[in-house]
Amino acid sequence: MIYSFVETAKDGNQVPIFQSGKPMHSKYNPLKEAETQCNQIEFKDLFIILGLGSGYLLKELKKRFPKSTFIVYENSADDISFLFNHIDGLKDFISKNSIPCFTSDQITQTLPYYFKPAIYPTLEIIDNRNWLSEIKDQAYKIKESFNKAIDSISRDYSVQCHFGKFFQHNILKNCHFLKQDQKKHLDLSKIAVITAAGPSLDSKIPWIRENRDNIILISTDTASKSLSKQNINWDYTVSIDGQLVSQAHFIGENLKGKKLILDLCANSSIFRKALKSGANVTPSNNGHPLVSYLSFKMQNKDFSINLCSGSGTVTIACCDFALKAGFSKIIVIGADFGYKNRKPYCKGTYLDRIYNSQSTRVYTSEQQYSHLMFRSDWLEHENNKETTKLLKSYEKSFIQWTLQNNLEMESKDDFYVLRAKTTGNTIIQTSALQFFNEQLFNEKEQISKSDELINAMLPFMAYLRNKNQKQANTDELFNIALKDLVRYTK
Repeated sequence: MIYSFVETAKDGNQVPIFQSGKPMHSKYNPLKEAETQCNQIEFKDLFIILGLGSGYLLKELKKRFPKSTFIVYENSADDISFLFNHIDGLKDFISKNSIPCFTSDQITQTLPYYFKPAIYPTLEIIDNRNWLSEIKDQAYKIKESFNKAIDSISRDYSVQCHFGKFFQHNILKNCHFLKQDQKKHLDLSKIAVITAAGPSLDSKIPWIRENRDNIILISTDTASKSLSKQNINWDYTVSIDGQLVSQAHFIGENLKGKKLILDLCANSSIFRKALKSGANVTPSNNGHPLVSYLSFKMQNKDFSINLCSGSGTVTIACCDFALKAGFSKIIVIGADFGYKNRKPYCKGTYLDRIYNSQSTRVYTSEQQYSHLMFRSDWLEHENNKETTKLLKSYEKSFIQWTLQNNLEMESKDDFYVLRAKTTGNTIIQTSALQFFNEQLFNEKEQISKSDELINAMLPFMAYLRNKNQKQANTDELFNIALKDLVRYTK
């Protein structure tokens, strides 16, 4: 705890004193001190205050910017408790204005919950100077944690700005395709093998053929076409990308009777083709807030499989599916996280067809692949492959997923062997998404704004704000998003 006791300033206001003996605020006129600091601060949608103290800076900012949202960071829970118990009216002010107070071990959980750029496009972190000086040994680490959390939120927001519209429209379209309950039963006595589309997959085709009868083959959508061209039937393929290009993985494929795990954000043309072809489709959810909202409104009925995709990689989604299905051993091949032997992908992916069709004497398919590999301004040679920052982030996300799921991992000869320390059998099942068609859609005229529904619309609201509504407030963005939902569900 950094606070020791409380003194009374010359103007009669309370001032907390640090363990070092230094005051948190001016001992003469702490209110004037707060006013002077606020004169240099402009309006922001969200303020993060570092150091609560007696709350003078917080109260002055709240008075000047009543429409802003505030959250407060303090050194520890004991310090917050001390201030609430010794500063008159502080606890009541915090409670009345619903201002959250959090500490260092809560940064990664609190910031994503409150800092939503679609709602709060402008943010400023403000520190009480004396407080920051008191914890100078920890200041760098605290600021680093804030910057890391904000950077992560900003990257996610960037994705929402680009794809928020596609995500929401794909979800709304895909829900109409799902009519019947479906159940999946897997032979857990076999080994789950995940095939990614890295160049090392080519050398593992003979191994797959040799062991085909003893494995459950779960393919990424990119690798599925490559396997089909090798006359290898996969048991499941997983697709999570909502972009139109994703449908290229299934062009020319006979999907009748095939088993597909399709994220509800996936391109709707894939759902349409799969179901029209008689494929067995299981919807999945990688955490999109609109799908999570539906699950909540449906009283937590499982209408889709919740799959983790890490930083958005389909390889991790495949692994998560195998783990949730109950497999105790998972082998991953083709997950190179780089360009092995100067190749970006294995043979037979959709890029082969595209690049070969565009190939000319002066611009061959090999040149097109080289352009794909060397488009990054940062390329590093590592263990017989070239890699980029993006690919290394995918690899880091994959390793983090194994650690989070308590898996033992062994890597050798381009094989990743994952073993669960505890085993279980999760029944994979889905129920028809009738909530959209029969409940929410029929009640659309009575839909009212709620925190849950606003959160469900956040990716689309982020897209709208970035597109042409930068000055719109939250209510305006929400109404546009809601009108779009109604339009797509008629």
